[in-house]
Amino acid sequence: MSLDERIQHAEAAAKAAQKRVKRLELEKRKRLLLALGRYVIKETKAASVAEFQENFVIVARSQEAIHAGKDAKSQQKLAA
Repeated sequence: MSLDERIQHAEAAAKAAQKRVKRLELEKRKRLLLALGRYVIKETKAASVAEFQENFVIVARSQEAIHAGKDAKSQQKLAA
């Protein structure tokens, strides 16, 4: 196998790997969105995600608020 053939083979393998990574990331995103939809329906007792979107307001929390909430939960566990 010549050097050029090896380079072409390596480039083709790298391109295929990049496509696979992209496909896996899309599949992961789809699975996460489906899981989130199931969780929302379960926790809010909504009949569907569409009903949830119509009846509930989603408020974004800052990263600081998220970490503060985690820290408070950790402190409560330690105190118990």
